[in-house]
Amino acid sequence: QEKKPCTYNIVAVYTEDGAQTSLKELGTDYVDLYWLHKDDPNHPIEDVIETCNEMLRQGKVRRIGASNFADERIEQGNRYAGEHGLTGFQESQIQWSAARSNEEIFSRFGSVVMTPQRYRFYSENQIPVFAFSSSAPSLCLSLTLRRLLSMCIPWNVLPLSVCS
Repeated sequence: QEKKPCTYNIVAVYTEDGAQTSLKELGTDYVDLYWLHKDDPNHPIEDVIETCNEMLRQGKVRRIGASNFADERIEQGNRYAGEHGLTGFQESQIQWSAARSNEEIFSRFGSVVMTPQRYRFYSENQIPVFAFSSSAPSLCLSLTLRRLLSMCIPWNVLPLSVCS
């Protein structure tokens, strides 16, 4: 069964009360980088930018990041911010791995995957990107197992006996 992306009213989550609760739980008065996770494309991006800028003005956050936002939404938000003298999204966080990520699979869970087009977008707009899965664990495991097997086969042993 296909899972649907997690969406919610982002502005309702990141209200004054929500930010205060987070800061209290962290034991601090501000955070350096505030990530907004999983965009709700049905919610006006203008409201998101306005809410983020209110938190910036209050000194509760120093930078705003968009995690798993489509580049079109980041562009819309940053255009709105520029037209109104506000701060737009300053960072992005998406699925970007040493291995080629399957966009179709990741998008089922609401994840945005780095593509050559997105790479150009981020480069042209000078938006830093944080990868939330850069190490390609399955690729590394696959390479490790191949290497392990190549060492075991000549000796006619199983990898389990080598590892235990």
